[in-house]
Amino acid sequence: MTSVKELHFTNQQFAFAMTPAAAIRGIVLRIPPPVARAFAPPMPYHFEFEPVHRILVLVYEGDVQGSEVEEANREMAKHVARLKPAGGLADLTAVTTLNVKAHEMRRAALQPSPYPADVPRFIIAPTDHLFGMARMYEIIADRPPEKLTVVRSWKAALDGLGVQEARFRRID
Repeated sequence: MTSVKELHFTNQQFAFAMTPAAAIRGIVLRIPPPVARAFAPPMPYHFEFEPVHRILVLVYEGDVQGSEVEEANREMAKHVARLKPAGGLADLTAVTTLNVKAHEMRRAALQPSPYPADVPRFIIAPTDHLFGMARMYEIIADRPPEKLTVVRSWKAALDGLGVQEARFRRID
């Protein structure tokens, strides 16, 4: 059993933090949003780019929530506009928990693709559960089959892009 060490919540003007004992006593620390963001846990994703073949990768890690999928899609659109990738990958190999509700998956899949129509994209989903969720996304998204494909390995994704060797670098 895990114990709660600290509670976090926000409103429009402040972030709040307190220990469970302080919560019982009604003691609340008010933290201005810029300070709260500096101490917030990192998002469970980051982006990488391979400049030779111009491949953009969205790497998910750890516990992923539905709202984070939508946020990642918004950030991906910014990277696509700036980098003009020739291929895209979404890597789910480091995901431990995918907590995305059906309506969140549907909403994310129905968003316009951040990539131009001619750019091939692959979702790397090695486990059965992730593969099934990724296939659901693929079906709902209704993209041309040759432009959005769910695969189980990095090798299959890179083969699909016609790339033998790639060196990815993390980007901000």
